[in-house]
Amino acid sequence: MKGQIATPSLMKAVLSRETGLRTSHVIGQVVLMEIPRDNRSFLLTDTGITIQPTLEQKLDLLHSLVAVARTLRDPSTADEPPRIAVMAASEKATEAMPDTLEAAELQRRCEAGDIPGCIVQGPLSFDLAYASDAGEKKRLAGSVIGAADAMLFPTLQAANLTVKAIMYTANCHFGGVLVGTSAPVVFMSRADTTETRLNSLALTLQWLRGK
Repeated sequence: MKGQIATPSLMKAVLSRETGLRTSHVIGQVVLMEIPRDNRSFLLTDTGITIQPTLEQKLDLLHSLVAVARTLRDPSTADEPPRIAVMAASEKATEAMPDTLEAAELQRRCEAGDIPGCIVQGPLSFDLAYASDAGEKKRLAGSVIGAADAMLFPTLQAANLTVKAIMYTANCHFGGVLVGTSAPVVFMSRADTTETRLNSLALTLQWLRGK
């Protein structure tokens, strides 16, 4: 669990080829956000490790994200596949915005069976992934619209800015953990509260119980 140690020092130990926690998977940070005001909770990645993931790295991060999402389902909906939004600034796939094309490709590959047992839709902007009325206004349909259990962001910058904005404006609860490592790493900011650290441990334990 990350305490007051600087992130580069922690990651040097995690990534050590001799004694670290490397696996064949891409390492990323998954954050669980709970917004009581809207009775909504959802996962986001990658908020802290992979700066500009390639398409294949995004697919691997998506695999880890789905695995975490499955373990957090309410017992009453445990048999339902998790709904994953592949995020972008626009819901329209266009060459002017390469991230939108990759989001559409990730949806296609998941529909083809690369990651079974989930519903993936992209590209989706945040309003569409979060609020069903946004889909109605934009006349866009899909089971992920307004109901995303998890969101895969195109870059670390986009994910981190989104998390920080929600943290300071929505009176939310949150916690985070690294995925893609051989053992869980609770990876949060040195400025985070005790509550956030406890939330992160609870998220990690719930994930481990469901693996």
